[in-house]
Amino acid sequence: MTLAQNFISDSTADARDYQFAVASVSDVLAESIEALWSSATAREVGVVLSAAQNHHDLIRADSGMLTRAFVNMLENAIRHSPPGAVIRVCCSVDEAPGPSETHRAPGTQEAVITIHDEGTGMAPAKLALLLDPAQSSAVVDLHDDTEGAVNEPMREPNHGFGFVMVRQVVSAHDGWIAGWSMVGAGTTFALGFPLVAA
Repeated sequence: MTLAQNFISDSTADARDYQFAVASVSDVLAESIEALWSSATAREVGVVLSAAQNHHDLIRADSGMLTRAFVNMLENAIRHSPPGAVIRVCCSVDEAPGPSETHRAPGTQEAVITIHDEGTGMAPAKLALLLDPAQSSAVVDLHDDTEGAVNEPMREPNHGFGFVMVRQVVSAHDGWIAGWSMVGAGTTFALGFPLVAA
C-alpha cells in the first residue's frame, strides 16, 4: 500500500497543476509532523520541531504537495530510527544561497529546513542516487548496507520512490535539496526555498 501511494504521489507531483499561495514553512512542517504522530509514537521515536525565530518564514507554496514531500522524508527518518531516537527538524532563515547550482543571487533570503535523524544512515553512493535529478525512475533501496544498490528485489516497501516525488516538489517550489549521511550515524537533509516579502 505504501509503495502504491508513493507511485501515485510521484505521478501527481509530476503532472499536477500546482496551486500556490503564501504559506509558513514552519506551519507546513508542524502539520506534517502531526500527521505522523501515531507512527512515530508506535516506533518510540521523537520528532522535535524548532521553528524560525525573529523572522518570517513565508514562501509561495502548494501546501498540500509540500506537506506530502515533508511527510515522505519524515516517514523514512522514522522508519530507520531506533526506539528512543529523536528526529530534529529545524526551520531557519538564511541569507546565503544554497548549493552552488542554485540560480539565486547572493543575499537572497531563504527558508532553510534541516531534518536530522539518528538512524541507520546510508552509504554515499545511495545518497548520491537519491539526490540526483537524473535518477527520475530509479528504485533506491534505503537499507543501511553499503552497496548502494539500485533495482534490487523488494524486501519491504521502503524504497526511494517517494524521494522522486520530493525532488519534483522541491523543484516546483524553486527550491534546492542537499544531504549528508554515514552508515550507522544517521542522515541529515537540508532544503531551501526562497522567501516572499513579508
